[in-house]
Amino acid sequence: MSSVIIYNFYSLFSKMFKRKNSRKYPKNIVPAKRVRSSCYFDDLPPEIIVHIFSFIPIAELSKNICLVCKKWKKMLATPSLWKTIEADREVPTKILSKWVRDSPLLQQIHLSNRNDTDEIVSTIGKYSRNLQYIKLVNCLGSKASVCIKSKNLCRLMRRCRKLDTIHFSGVKILSCKFFQLLTTRRAFGHKRKSCSYFGPVNGRQMKSLLESLSKSELYGSASIAAAKKKIFIDLDNQSLESFEDLWRDMVNYDQTVNEMNLVPAEDNQP
Repeated sequence: MSSVIIYNFYSLFSKMFKRKNSRKYPKNIVPAKRVRSSCYFDDLPPEIIVHIFSFIPIAELSKNICLVCKKWKKMLATPSLWKTIEADREVPTKILSKWVRDSPLLQQIHLSNRNDTDEIVSTIGKYSRNLQYIKLVNCLGSKASVCIKSKNLCRLMRRCRKLDTIHFSGVKILSCKFFQLLTTRRAFGHKRKSCSYFGPVNGRQMKSLLESLSKSELYGSASIAAAKKKIFIDLDNQSLESFEDLWRDMVNYDQTVNEMNLVPAEDNQP
């Protein structure tokens, strides 16, 4: 008896449900179709997606974008995305070193407020032969030393033949060889743009720089400034002796100069 009641109830419910959903629409009305959800961004060609990624900072790409999916992570390995690297103290040393090693097309690098410059500069010298621009701002050689090792800087300048622009500010370098290399053609190649250094310079370093400048045609002029006095020097057809009095008057009480800005000869032609 119970089975018959259950069967009749099921039959009645089925008929009601069928009658409710058997509504007929007028001929001129078409029921709306369900829109299929999809990501049209994934339908773009890989080249377009990579181009879009090129407008996103490297730190954002490596920290967040790479976690979206395996496809995007694979695209982020495209060398063209890694032509410019900017890193402050927030980027760990191991990650920054990996960025440099995996960036054969690296052209520009900007480091600021870091205490691992010796290690990073050494890595750049080994892997970044296409480097054209380097900028160091308020960087220390390591956690144990304020000074940046000249050995790594000199190796970088010798190996990176395309390097034509150097900007150092708030750094300390205890080397004469580095300042000599700033003026050599071999370190910069044929197309030179500019070189600026803002930091302490001792007498030996300044003498090495002036001697190299007097023998080189790389720069047509150099501006050198003390803390409260700025002097423009035209190095064309000048001998080293002409700078002795200037150097004596320019050096401040602690025997350091606070700024040097070297200008290429081709930029000073009338």
